[in-house]
Amino acid sequence: MQDYNSGTHATLWTDASGLEQVFQFSGIDPDWSNVQIVLGIDAGDINVYVYADTNPWPTTGGSLYGSIAGTYSINIGAVTGGSCYIRFHSVTTTVHYVYINSLSLRCSDNTAPTWNKGLMPAENQWYSSNPSLHVRFDDDCMLYSGWCDVNDWAGTSDWMMFGNLYQPSWERTAWTMPASEWSGCAQGSNTLYFYVEQTGGNPGGSLGAWSWQFNKDTNAPGAPTNVQSGTHVTSTWSSNTQVGVTWTAASDGSSGSGIAGYCISWSKEAKNPGDVVNSTGTSATSPVLSDGNNWYFNIKARDNVGFWSTTVSLGPFYIDSNNPTISGLSCSTHTVGTWSASTIITVSWTGADGTGSGIAGYSTLWAGTPTDPGTSATTTSLSSETIDTDSGTWYFNIRAKDNANHWSSTYSSIGPFLCDELAPEVVAPACSTHVAGTWSSSTQINVSWVRTTDYGGSGIAGYACSWTVDHPTSPGTTITTNQTSLNATLTDGRWYFNIRAVDRVGQWCINTSIGPFNIDASEPSFSTLPISSTHDVNNCTSLQAISVSWAMANDMGGSGIMGYSFSWSEGLIPGIADMMLDGNVTSNSTTLTDGRWWFNIRSCDNVGHWSNSLGLGPFIIDTIAPVITGTTSVDIIAGTSESIIWLNTIEMNPKNYTVLINGSVVNSSLPWNVAGNLAITINALEVGTYNVTVIVQDEAGHVSTHVVLVRVQSSFVPWTDMLVIIGALVGGVLLLGLGLVLVQAKRKSKKSKLSKQPRNDEVKPVAPERHSSETPSTPGEGNTTTGKVESSKKP
Repeated sequence: MQDYNSGTHATLWTDASGLEQVFQFSGIDPDWSNVQIVLGIDAGDINVYVYADTNPWPTTGGSLYGSIAGTYSINIGAVTGGSCYIRFHSVTTTVHYVYINSLSLRCSDNTAPTWNKGLMPAENQWYSSNPSLHVRFDDDCMLYSGWCDVNDWAGTSDWMMFGNLYQPSWERTAWTMPASEWSGCAQGSNTLYFYVEQTGGNPGGSLGAWSWQFNKDTNAPGAPTNVQSGTHVTSTWSSNTQVGVTWTAASDGSSGSGIAGYCISWSKEAKNPGDVVNSTGTSATSPVLSDGNNWYFNIKARDNVGFWSTTVSLGPFYIDSNNPTISGLSCSTHTVGTWSASTIITVSWTGADGTGSGIAGYSTLWAGTPTDPGTSATTTSLSSETIDTDSGTWYFNIRAKDNANHWSSTYSSIGPFLCDELAPEVVAPACSTHVAGTWSSSTQINVSWVRTTDYGGSGIAGYACSWTVDHPTSPGTTITTNQTSLNATLTDGRWYFNIRAVDRVGQWCINTSIGPFNIDASEPSFSTLPISSTHDVNNCTSLQAISVSWAMANDMGGSGIMGYSFSWSEGLIPGIADMMLDGNVTSNSTTLTDGRWWFNIRSCDNVGHWSNSLGLGPFIIDTIAPVITGTTSVDIIAGTSESIIWLNTIEMNPKNYTVLINGSVVNSSLPWNVAGNLAITINALEVGTYNVTVIVQDEAGHVSTHVVLVRVQSSFVPWTDMLVIIGALVGGVLLLGLGLVLVQAKRKSKKSKLSKQPRNDEVKPVAPERHSSETPSTPGEGNTTTGKVESSKKP
């Protein structure tokens, strides 16, 4: 039996009342027998019926579950339609419950698993190592465990391939048997057995039904024997250039895979012939062999699984059928085709024995081309020769003669040897972009020269070039170019160009330097701002004559300061000095008019670079005193609070103001920030006459004064004055030109319009000024204007 539980097979149905729930299990294999629904209950009540059937809406065979927790199996039997169902039904119309912790399907499988032998390699093959196999087992339900064994039927006590699988298939595309099983296999034929069980208990591969036969060969074959030659005797000279050999076939033993063939080779040493089968017989004939006394025949055998025997070598065979030759012709002092500063040349060689009789001597010749040295002169017992020659091209030519008086068929030459013992011509560079000793703002410089002559003949290999600051020097011995011009980008400084040539054998000429080339690509700058000895920045003064000075600007590029451009500008921000020289001075004095002034300056170096414009300021010049105007007399009613006298002011640089009543200071140095309307507040004065003096001062120290006569009257108006007023209104007569302004105190609440005006000053009450008559005194010269005062409260 097995549990089969899949979320894709359990589908929930429910009716509208909520009293019915049905779960459907679908996709059930018709081969499964004895199907059961397994129900796991945690808790519930006894009023829930559970039905299980193949009917989509089971109505019979119900049982009460839920009062006792546990796992219950409900038999379904065989399922032919592919689905079965479980129904939960409330006994009454009241919804009842059951807590379910699991719901699964259980069934039996009576069909044995299968082995896909077609995926395995062909049987009866030979293997020298553990074979890699493609193994697959399948079951229409669930595989449980699998085992294997070699040369015995597999069973549950053998080596386990897998266990507790619970999967319908098990597959490995590169499976190998356990190392212990492979090592226990005998040489030759072996059989591998499989045995697999499924969860229903039906096994596959019982009694050796699943088997696969293979052959094992892990031993190398024996080497060929009786290797011999019928044409040559080893270590004996022969004119026959082809050697024939035979051997007795190798053996791979009675349980081996058999001999596949042989690898043979002919070489000038005894060695492994390789790993490729190139012969299957028991004899071989060499190709035409060259002269030598070190020829060997090498052979080894290979079996059918790829193991090789040890190597057997036969030799050496001596071959000499040609005229003597020269070999190993070489030079220890020079490289062929390569120039050298040395004119002493040494060559060496090895003479080849013609027919084995040995070398009798040589004919040699030094020449400018390959030349036959002839067969007349001979030199014996030599293997090298040295010559001390001149600059030029040289070849060494040689012929060999053996003791049988045979000369080599051709002469041998080595060369050319190229000799150069002279240094090249001195370089003469020139500059096309800059003049030596003159300042320039361009950092791009070009120098060029005519290609120099190499007197020794090897030719110019290149030039070592360098740029140095302040003084010339040798550029060293590293080639930097093989061209005849050079472009460079230089920084500020006094530069020298240094150059020397080298030929192809490394001989250098003496150094040449040109310069200095003076480069200034940097703008000048001020290390400190200009200063004024007469004025302070942001300070207001009436002094119009101003002087500024500055420290000499820095020229980072080195050409020096040519001069300065400076100017004065008026405004809130600095101006910009133009790029016209005004002189090479470090101070300036001028006379300024009223305003906010800036001193602007920039410097210029000797190659025309201008610095950024600097601005010093503002310097505030104010020569005009403030202007204050307005009413000269006002009438107010006693008891009025916060009466305001409005005055007009004109000033570019206001500072503060002071209020006096009858000569006594009541408010001193109040801030005066903005010119325009100035509000003076009069507060709770007694009946009487007062002189209110307002003194305003600007930032330059200028002072202006304005006096207002304030008459404070009681709130009672005589009936005679009232008749005059009524008569004037009735008669429609408006008296003009008398300069009389009737001042009435406006009686307002504290939230009147004037409460929104800015309050500059509140004048404290003082004792009124007493006079002998009711006529108030008039301040100022001829000013008889009578003003009004505004109050925020009725008396």
